[in-house]
Amino acid sequence: MSSNDKQNKHNGKKQLYVDCSNYSFGRIASFASKKALEGYDVYLFNVENLLITGNKKNILDKFMWKRRLKNKANPEHSPKLPRVPNLMVKRMIRGMLPYRTKHGRDAFKRIIVYNGLPQEFRDKKFIELPFPKKQYSKFMTILDICKHLGYVPQPHISN
Repeated sequence: MSSNDKQNKHNGKKQLYVDCSNYSFGRIASFASKKALEGYDVYLFNVENLLITGNKKNILDKFMWKRRLKNKANPEHSPKLPRVPNLMVKRMIRGMLPYRTKHGRDAFKRIIVYNGLPQEFRDKKFIELPFPKKQYSKFMTILDICKHLGYVPQPHISN
């Protein structure tokens, strides 16, 4: 545990709170998976604002190609890929973990992903990430990709 990590200890667990707005997806995902393997509970907020860099046409072609994959023998056995931003991000982070081992599954359970910022987490301290926010000329947000895949954002209902 380094002194740079601002962490909250709750019930003996190490927790990290990360605001993902305008960060590159790959950097956030590798950071979260590494910290989860080290034993941290990693909370990711505003994941719909994560950036995937590259040409928009190429990004959309890649995601649409994955959606079209079908098992011709039995289409029910085809991969089920999510359209909701937080589920999509969690699924993509799973690819960076050794998910088929016990410690990989445990690490995957320690990564909690949210669209937006829920009310109960507004007073938490977010960590300063070890890499800067970059300005990219060609990028798409996760929300834009999900909308192209058929996701319809629901309005937030506050209590």
